[in-house]
Amino acid sequence: MKWIATDTYNFERLMTDGYTYVDKTEVLYPFVSHNFGEHFFLSRPHRSGDFIGE
Repeated sequence: MKWIATDTYNFERLMTDGYTYVDKTEVLYPFVSHNFGEHFFLSRPHRSGDFIGE
């Protein structure tokens, strides 16, 4: 069984160590691709998913 990493923000490590990566881009795209005016705020509950980056 593959695990979902909760202790790393390094995408390369996720791939090389065999963790599961959940990409939610397709779910979020409809919300952010519309013209909502000058500002758009998208929040999430604390620790519901972290940004993976350097």
